[in-house]
Amino acid sequence: MKKLFSFLSIVLFLSFNLNLSPQVASYTFSSHQGIYTEIAGDTVVAFSTSTITNPMNLDDVTYPSNRIPFSFRFNGVAYTNFAINTNGFITFGTTPPVAANYGPISATEVYDGAVSGFGINLIGIFGTTANRVAGSAVLSNVASFAGVVAGRLITGTGIATSTSIVSFNSGAGTITMSVGATSTGNNEIIQIAAASIVRATQGLTGNRIHTIQFKNFRRNSTAPFVIVDSAKAVIDSVTFMGEFFFNSASSGTYYIVVKHRNSLETWSNSGLVFTAGGEMDYDFTAAVSQAYGNNMILKGSKYCIYSGDINQDGTIDGSDLSLVDNASNNFLSGYVREDCNGDMFVDGSDASIADNNASNFISIARP
Repeated sequence: MKKLFSFLSIVLFLSFNLNLSPQVASYTFSSHQGIYTEIAGDTVVAFSTSTITNPMNLDDVTYPSNRIPFSFRFNGVAYTNFAINTNGFITFGTTPPVAANYGPISATEVYDGAVSGFGINLIGIFGTTANRVAGSAVLSNVASFAGVVAGRLITGTGIATSTSIVSFNSGAGTITMSVGATSTGNNEIIQIAAASIVRATQGLTGNRIHTIQFKNFRRNSTAPFVIVDSAKAVIDSVTFMGEFFFNSASSGTYYIVVKHRNSLETWSNSGLVFTAGGEMDYDFTAAVSQAYGNNMILKGSKYCIYSGDINQDGTIDGSDLSLVDNASNNFLSGYVREDCNGDMFVDGSDASIADNNASNFISIARP
């Protein structure tokens, strides 16, 4: 490779040779050292066009009907058709692989054989964090440019539907969108529909190579993570429990992320198994280890998330304390974000909470 990218590009090669037809048992593996050269592709298999919906986000999808413009011999059999799976592999035979196949070589399915460039759980979107200002088309403080592609769909809080990326500047840490943001926010997660699968045939008859190129895929377990679903609820003041209904998430393993208007964003300590339509209980208050990075504080017998991130920038600091002080001086009351202790009145007790947490450099802990 010319450069080691933080996103994933896979290239699978099928070469044509009529004189050789060995059995799979005699195949050997050797790595190839070379320069990655992107192909435009004469055939587009798929582009990710959504960040939330399968198959448009290229998560666990099989494309079964891909024709090779020549006869390719695999395990002694000539094939002119193969299936492509978004998890980084292709298969031969009339039976395609199941979509959620993460181990194609070791799978017990009935396809005739597989060629695996990666063979692991992949998805065709990328996430990062950025700051936005209402009315401005420029996102700033972009944390990562992996998977950022001009012309691709971008989604997130405060970003209008069907917004796309116009340009980006990794040096300046900015992304320019097709329309302005609809609200202001800092360190918010955004998602980019980045991936593509294209293929092409090169060379002359008798010595042709068919290339399948996977571009801008990432492992599902790679941070920053995709927001799959969200829900709101009011926590009971006695039981400290709430019911959250997730209607869009499919069965799988997910982190739980808690957000509150003036508290620090807090993640579960690990990924949790969720079954669509079922129930799952998770108690953040039971132990400090229930939060990723032990990022909670013990109050009485319960572990609690930190209060005082008034501007929701992921860090409790002087800027938050200033907001509380101003609200206190103006005798602000009611359900307002500067009320850190929830007594419906902003005063010195709220300033004390923000000040203590700022002094201890409390900030978000994410996987």
